[in-house]
Order: sequence, then C-alpha cells, then structure tokens
Amino acid sequence: MTDERRKLPAVNTLLAAVQEAGTADVARADLVNAIRATLQDARRLGGTAPAEGWVQAITDRVRDATRPSLTRVVNATGVVLHTNLGRAPLARAASAAVADALEYSTL
Repeated sequence: MTDERRKLPAVNTLLAAVQEAGTADVARADLVNAIRATLQDARRLGGTAPAEGWVQAITDRVRDATRPSLTRVVNATGVVLHTNLGRAPLARAASAAVADALEYSTL
C-alpha cells in the first residue's frame, strides 16, 4: 500500500499552474505560502486534493491572506480621528488603499 500523500504535487508544479492562471499582481512569497498551506491541509486529510481544485484553492487562500483588513463603518461618536497621514509621502498602493477607506473604517 502506498500513502496517498506521496502523490501530492510539488510546490514548483503548483506555482507554475497558479502563475499560468493569471496571478501576476501577487507576490511570489504570498503564492508560495498559500501553496504550502494548501498542501499542508491536503496532508492532514490523508493526501486528498481540494474539492475545488488546486489552483482555485490556492487562489482563494491568497485572496483571503492579502485582503485589506480595513472595512467601512459608521462613526456615530461625532469624534474625528487624526492619524498624521499627511506628514510622510505614501506609496501609490498605500494612497490607493487610503482613498478606498476615506470614509469611516475599522482603523
């Protein structure tokens, strides 16, 4: 009898498959971390592949891991918070995230 976990794909194989699926804007380190976590889940399940498929499972995990944690909320206290954001230049990605969270958020 062979262990089904021996049939799990290699990290490089999954990395190539996910990159072909169009994840150019995701950092390689984030992809590798998601692949390793997905493989670890499969090992815990005795070598069973994810029901939704490897690429979809990894893509979902990357999306969840890189999702911004700030969400819009209603500030019903009447207090405006000042965070001194204007004192330092922001990167384009950071200023885009600030623009997205211009309303009240869970800061």
